[in-house]
Amino acid sequence: MTATLDRLYAVIYSPIFVQGSIADLDWNSIRNAAECMRVVREWIKKTIYYLRPTGQPANYTNYLMSVIRVTSLHTAFGGVRPLQEYVSRQGCRVSYGGQPFTVTGDNVSADIVACLTRSDAIRGVPALRFLLQKGVRTDLLVVCNFAEEVCSTLVSSLHPSGNSSPLHGLLAPRGWIMNPNKPVASRDTIQGFLCCLLRLVNILRSGRAHTRFHLQQHGEALVDIILARMCRMLCIFGYNVRDVGLSKIIAEILLLPPLEEDDPDILSVQTLWWLVDLRRQCLETILALDDDSDIQDLVHLVHKNGCYPASPISSRIPQLVFEDVADIARKMKRAPPF
Repeated sequence: MTATLDRLYAVIYSPIFVQGSIADLDWNSIRNAAECMRVVREWIKKTIYYLRPTGQPANYTNYLMSVIRVTSLHTAFGGVRPLQEYVSRQGCRVSYGGQPFTVTGDNVSADIVACLTRSDAIRGVPALRFLLQKGVRTDLLVVCNFAEEVCSTLVSSLHPSGNSSPLHGLLAPRGWIMNPNKPVASRDTIQGFLCCLLRLVNILRSGRAHTRFHLQQHGEALVDIILARMCRMLCIFGYNVRDVGLSKIIAEILLLPPLEEDDPDILSVQTLWWLVDLRRQCLETILALDDDSDIQDLVHLVHKNGCYPASPISSRIPQLVFEDVADIARKMKRAPPF
């Protein structure tokens, strides 16, 4: 059953898809699509009850990979099963084993489900840290997709414009802001996430990814694809960050020039110019990765209040003017990218 789960996940969450998107299935070309959906949902439900950690703690990583896969598919296909209750049962728990975890309880699998179902998205950060520090080989594509899901929950906390409208000026993939009502993450949480990405990207660049991750056929090509996706995601994140300390971590990961300042906590003219230049380099990288074509998965949010003017950041990235948070979701579903 887990082999079928792996194949279905790989089809829906292909490594070549951009941030926040999954396979665009043409249900009109599928005979009796409604019945197919019912069968898939029923199979996912049975798979949920089949999964549980077995054997030595080292084998728990495979179970956690399956939890990520089945929860992602469960969410994508509109499932309504109480996953959180199931993975919280005694036989389905995976302990952090002394590592820091959230105040809700010592259970990695429950934190993964809470993040992917968006019931408490911030709990994905300690779960991601656990997966990267465990020292057991994991599935690179699954870990990468989970990292992007965590990133999507944190981006709305960055407050890029610095004014009273937190989402004004935000640059993000459409899939990340379809549900903009997300909890506000603390700076420590965001810093912890960036430290996880630093560890992940360093492994990918080291040439030793095969020692830490299960790589399928054409493993080297997959590493290159994942590394490009991580860098694009960090550039999107970095464009929205105004915090000097967080920006320094992002610059380190992206191998960009560091801030040379004796006291970076003081916003000197040099520091401000460095932040502006970092945003410029992040935007240029995003544009360069899309081969001079319109970037249909990104959107630049602009609050309708005239007090917050925002000129287009690029003719290739559309703006979405909104009045309130609910207005964003309505317009995203109604309007085409361009």
